[in-house]
Amino acid sequence: MANWEWTRSGWKNGTAAVRDTRCETVDYVVSIHFRVKFNGQTVATKKRPDPDGCGGSDGYFPGLGYDAGFYVTSVEVVTCVADWGEPTCFHSGFVDNPLT
Repeated sequence: MANWEWTRSGWKNGTAAVRDTRCETVDYVVSIHFRVKFNGQTVATKKRPDPDGCGGSDGYFPGLGYDAGFYVTSVEVVTCVADWGEPTCFHSGFVDNPLT
């Protein structure tokens, strides 16, 4: 889950939450991050892991913001499970910034 308030160069007042609901093993880490498109490039923000691991409450991250210094054209939310080998990730699809 993620939401934010758009600005031309990113967003402010964002929140994100992630939780391991499958609890396959304690070795798997579930995380959430954003991918941001601006100025002809796509960059990933910092990955935020669920600090409680399996079960427990959501890893909840309030007060998120991002300022690219350029007009941000779109953002997508990515949740990943660091399982065997490469992480398995799920992408929300890019959401266009209505201010740019």
